Amino acid sequence: MNRLKIAYFVGLGGPHPAHSSFVKALREVGDVDVVRTANSPTEIMHSFVRLFTNRVSRYELLICDGFGSLIPAWLTKKTMVARKLIFITTSPAFLYHARVFRHIMKDIDGVIATSTLMSSVLRKLFCYEGPVTLCYPVVDISDFLKIKPLLSARRICFMGKLTWLKGADLLPEIVKEIRKEMKDVEVYVIGSGELMDKINKVDGIRTFGYVPHGEKLLMLLSKCSIYIHPARFEAFGASVIEAMAAGLIPIVTVTTGARDFVKKVNPKLVVPLNPKVIAGRIIEILTLNPNELCELSSRARKEALKWTEERAKKHFIHCIKSIISGDRLAFTRAS
Repeated sequence: MNRLKIAYFVGLGGPHPAHSSFVKALREVGDVDVVRTANSPTEIMHSFVRLFTNRVSRYELLICDGFGSLIPAWLTKKTMVARKLIFITTSPAFLYHARVFRHIMKDIDGVIATSTLMSSVLRKLFCYEGPVTLCYPVVDISDFLKIKPLLSARRICFMGKLTWLKGADLLPEIVKEIRKEMKDVEVYVIGSGELMDKINKVDGIRTFGYVPHGEKLLMLLSKCSIYIHPARFEAFGASVIEAMAAGLIPIVTVTTGARDFVKKVNPKLVVPLNPKVIAGRIIEILTLNPNELCELSSRARKEALKWTEERAKKHFIHCIKSIISGDRLAFTRAS
């Protein structure tokens, strides 16, 4: 594949840290302009006009990282006659704008899904018939590998924004169910958001607000044995991989993209979106003997370590080449 002129469309904040390997991979095969775009209709048009007026040459490949930058990327393809437009499923935002997304889909030449959950949504919910490849984000787990979890502790951890979509509102019910059998169980909630008031004063839950990466975060995780992620919908879930790298035993819902990693630790750790079922699985794990806990912890860490940046970069380029060439036989899962 000859070096390409590539535009990588992303929101104003830039690429998600877990997607930085995608940009690095593209720079190995082409000349990449990172185009930051805004979210409101007026700002989207301003971003497009700036891009159009500053354009030096036609782009051969447009990569759109998330729905927020999809409209200007689509407009760029329509007006600049770019060869290909590839969409990366960064978040479920396109679900809230289904009509717009369905209209644009016919001009998307291929999709790079960040989990099997996202590829299933595109196929089954949107009936997308174009090529869909799978390439997981790469999470920086270097600090989390330093942690030695306290597997004997009846402490559970949750990390993330306290939102309905992440299932933060389910945490009080989950704790209540567990405490019917295990009175001493605690849940550490690390994060901030709109549901803080709902869970802040619940017995068995300790809230710490937003804790940046650093010694305090590592200390909190080291006191826990289990990580739960009761998301209603999570495109991937970097915090799940971070917790696995720390050696915590993950329990996630079937609607969490990182389930692809968790099921390799043990399929039983992927559970339905049901507080009672989640609580039951946590109780089941907490009653395992030390050797069984240690084995699950070790497997979790090993799975987190397998998906390296070099492996991701290589596979990401494979996905790009597959879409550009139209080789449908190459549309495979992340290897």
